[in-house]
Amino acid sequence: MGRGLRLDTGKTSCLVLDFIGNQRREFRFDQRFTALFGGTRQQVIREIETGITRLPGNCYFRLDKESRKLILENLKTQLRANRARMVAELRALANQLGRRPSLSEYFSETRYELTDLYKASIGGWHALLDEAQLLAPSPTQADRLLAERFHFLLHIDSTRRLRLNLDLLGAADRSLNSLSLVEKRMIEMLTFRLLQSEARQPEWEWSAGIQRLRMTGSAKEELQELSEVLLDRVRLHADEIPVLDDCPLFLHRQYMRDEVLVGLGMPDLVGARHIQAGRFWIEAINTEIFFVTLDKSDKAFSPSTRYEDFAVGPGRFHWQSQSTTGEDSPTGRRYVCQKENGTRFLLFVRPKRGDPFVFLGPLHYVSHTGSRPMSIYWDLEHPMPAWFFEICASLRAA
Repeated sequence: MGRGLRLDTGKTSCLVLDFIGNQRREFRFDQRFTALFGGTRQQVIREIETGITRLPGNCYFRLDKESRKLILENLKTQLRANRARMVAELRALANQLGRRPSLSEYFSETRYELTDLYKASIGGWHALLDEAQLLAPSPTQADRLLAERFHFLLHIDSTRRLRLNLDLLGAADRSLNSLSLVEKRMIEMLTFRLLQSEARQPEWEWSAGIQRLRMTGSAKEELQELSEVLLDRVRLHADEIPVLDDCPLFLHRQYMRDEVLVGLGMPDLVGARHIQAGRFWIEAINTEIFFVTLDKSDKAFSPSTRYEDFAVGPGRFHWQSQSTTGEDSPTGRRYVCQKENGTRFLLFVRPKRGDPFVFLGPLHYVSHTGSRPMSIYWDLEHPMPAWFFEICASLRAA
C-alpha cells in the first residue's frame, strides 16, 4: 500500500485488490467500515448497497457481488442489537471490572451506538443495568417513562446546554427562577424534547422537564451519565456565544426544529403547519430562517419541492427559493437588497429528513440567477466545519 500510494510522473491511479475470506459471524465489519466511511451502521449499509460513499473526491470503493452480500449480512446482523446479547456483554464487562461499568466504559468496550441503547426494544442504560441485576433499586414507572424519551436528546452537542443540565440535576436546591433568559430557554428546549406533545399544553411551564427529572432517582442519574457521554463526544469545542440576543442557538451546534423555535422565544409555534416549510420569516426581528434538507430523494419531497440546495465550498452555499418567489416580489427584493434593508438570514442544514439541523449561522447575499424560483449564492459569515462540509460534498456528488 505504501509504495502504491506514492506519487510519480505519469501515475494517475492506484488499484487495491482486497480478497476477503470467510469471516466468523461475530467479526465486527461495522467497526471497520464506520472507521473508513464515517457515519452510523445504517448509513454504512446504505453506502455499500448503493456504492455511493462518503470518501473524499476521486476515491472509490468497490466490492464484488459475493463480498458485498457477505458484508451486508454481517452488518445487518450487527444492526439488530438484541437485548439478550447486550445484557450478556454488560454482565461480562462487570465481571471483568469487578464493579458496575459506567456508560462510557460500556460504549468503549462494546462499540455500540447511542441509538442502539436507546431504541424502544432496549429502553436505555438503566433498563439494561436493571435486567443485568446491576442496579438497585430498580427504576420506577416514572423513571422508565422518562428514560424512554432520552432518545430525543441524543443529538445535543452544545456544551453549554449539557453542562447546564448537569448543574441543575446535580444541585436540586438551585432555584430555576435565578436563571438568565438564555438558560431558561435552554431548559425549555429540554422540556419540549422530553415531554413532546405534552409540552404544548397551555398549563405546562417552561421548566416542567427539569422539574420532573428532579423528582426521580434513576432517570435523573441516567441523564447525568448520558450528558457526560454526550459532552465527551462533542466534535468541535468553541466558545458558544448566541448569534441573537437571549437566544441559545449556537454556531455549528445541532438542533431539531422545535428547539430552534423555542430558542427564538416562539414555543407556541411548535408543531404549526406553516413552520414545516423550508423558510420562516420573523418580521418582529427582521430575520428569516432557512431550514434546508440536502438529500431530497425521500418520497416526502415532491418534484416541486426538490430545490437545488448545496454547499459550493465551506464558506459559500447555493440555495433555491420557493417556486413562487420572483426576483421582483417583496420576498425576492428582501433577498437581493439585504445590504439596504439589513435583514438577517440564518441557515440550518441537515443531511436527510429526520436528522437534526446544523446551525451554520448568518448568510450574506452574493448573487442570483433566475426567477420563480431564484437560485441564490450566499456567503456564510462563518465557514462550516470540515466534518459537515464533507457530508455536504458527498451528498452533492451523489
